Amino acid sequence: MKRLLLLITIFPLFQTVLAQDYPVSFPEEQTVKHSTRRVFSVGLSGTSINVSNDNKVYKVALDRSLVVRPGQTVTASMGFNEDWMNEYVYIDYNRNGQYDTQEPLEDGSLQADNELVSYSCYKGLDSAGKSHPDGNYMKMPAFTIPADIEEGYYRMRFKLDWNNIDPAGCMEEGEDIVKNGGVIIDVRLLVTNAQDVAVSAYSEHGEMVYHTGDELHNSIMSLGQDLPCLFYAEDGYQPDSICVRHGNLSGDSLKNGLPQYADTWFGPESFNQGLFNIPGCCMDGDVVITARFRPLQEEESMPQKAWRLTFCDDFAQKNGSQPNPEWWGRYKKSNATWARYISSANELAYIDNGELVLRCIPDPARGDGDDTMISGVVSTKDIYAFKYGRTEARLKTKKHTGNFPAFWLMPQDNSDGWPNDGEIDVFETIDNQDRAWHTVHSNWTYNLGKTNNPQSSFNESVTVEEWHVYGMEWDEAEIRWYLDGEKVFTYKKSQLPYNLRNGQWPFDREFYLILNQSVGNGVWAANHDPNFTYEMRVDWVRVYELDTPNILPAGILPITYDKHTDNHTYDMMGRRVNKPGRGVYIRNGKKIILK
Repeated sequence: MKRLLLLITIFPLFQTVLAQDYPVSFPEEQTVKHSTRRVFSVGLSGTSINVSNDNKVYKVALDRSLVVRPGQTVTASMGFNEDWMNEYVYIDYNRNGQYDTQEPLEDGSLQADNELVSYSCYKGLDSAGKSHPDGNYMKMPAFTIPADIEEGYYRMRFKLDWNNIDPAGCMEEGEDIVKNGGVIIDVRLLVTNAQDVAVSAYSEHGEMVYHTGDELHNSIMSLGQDLPCLFYAEDGYQPDSICVRHGNLSGDSLKNGLPQYADTWFGPESFNQGLFNIPGCCMDGDVVITARFRPLQEEESMPQKAWRLTFCDDFAQKNGSQPNPEWWGRYKKSNATWARYISSANELAYIDNGELVLRCIPDPARGDGDDTMISGVVSTKDIYAFKYGRTEARLKTKKHTGNFPAFWLMPQDNSDGWPNDGEIDVFETIDNQDRAWHTVHSNWTYNLGKTNNPQSSFNESVTVEEWHVYGMEWDEAEIRWYLDGEKVFTYKKSQLPYNLRNGQWPFDREFYLILNQSVGNGVWAANHDPNFTYEMRVDWVRVYELDTPNILPAGILPITYDKHTDNHTYDMMGRRVNKPGRGVYIRNGKKIILK
């Protein structure tokens, strides 16, 4: 892939697609006539696109892409807040401006040339032939991208409708897509064998760096993966907006009716204390990032705090190795449901292809008391804890009866016991659900039952077997949960002394991280299957804490060098690196750049 490292004049391109192509069966400006149903994202193969909340039935998001490989088997998903609709996905493989749809075969399967590629329910069946006679909502089966497909961009449609395969949407009386709260979303699909993208970064009155502090300009990053960045403003300035030009920057701007690259703009509301995450759907080819910093007005003050990365594990050790003991420890077995089968066996927590694998498996001994399973847990207890900050993990799990994985936090000082000292659950899911749960526990919520004052738990529809980023941000006033960068839930500290005296907010102390794959006992998650191997995979874990402002005095990025002078190589967090790749490192107290 040709690398473009020059700044290009920015102008929007994705609006040039002809309106008469890819029709819908209602006016394009039509708004939803349902009060509660909402689609907030679409996804494919671990990449997701957040959907604008503009209340329109038809949404066009051709400035972002989902990324797949030829021959790859993928699962499409729609983030939806209810459980009673059907999902359909179409790909314009022949690029003729239409989604050429054929009636499924009697067994529900789809012909190879059908541009309807997957659906969750039509006439009682899904596209894998599974019977659902009541027509109830469920997720779409996996499908395979043709192995001989030409690489490039294609138009793809997600449709939320009811028992209807028409890509334009059902308008039958009593079942029309508008009244049912359905939606149609068109996006770009990039089919490619590439794995990396070249990143160029430009700005005035400030700097952009990778979230670890490494240089961003002229860097190589992963295709389709989120790109977390930190922004440093010169004195008297602050970040204002970002334009990300992304795609095939070396060819024609339009091909087969689709833009080959697009400009995606992010406004000042996208910055979070100097931290900004460029979503993976904008990492679909070479990338040129242009950041704008504006002068502070007289009535404005400099930011008081800014994010600093304090914990980061990408699990880059060799296959089969254990998690880094400088960051993670193993947990001890206890009577709690999630901890009753804990074991320190190596096969329950190990590194595989740059991912942390956590398992709960049938106990080989089957003779250790009543144990039928052994489960893996890692935590940062007594190693790393933080008070207030932002933590995220990219993970996925395998659905099955009794499944009970979690990414959560517990207090380092637990002297008053659970639940009095608090618990923050960033992510949980159970059984065969495609739902993510976000919860706090305390004396107020658990012992006193005050789970709705305020609401202490929330869940949303998400395909848990696909990669997603689950995050939590926490300060002295509230806790906020995020799914793929979008805020989904908030829990606020009470202002009433009675509530606080009774433990409504025990979240003013240091908490540590826990990752575990457990199984249920029939109380919440169902009883486990003693013959099944349960698994959660974690791609990375990060924590940011608030520190000094992101100000760039005299245009120079402030870097605190590690003081090591032992000829070893260390990353920007002071961790020893045995085999450094591209990036910025410290050796003998000096910064070095490896390209």
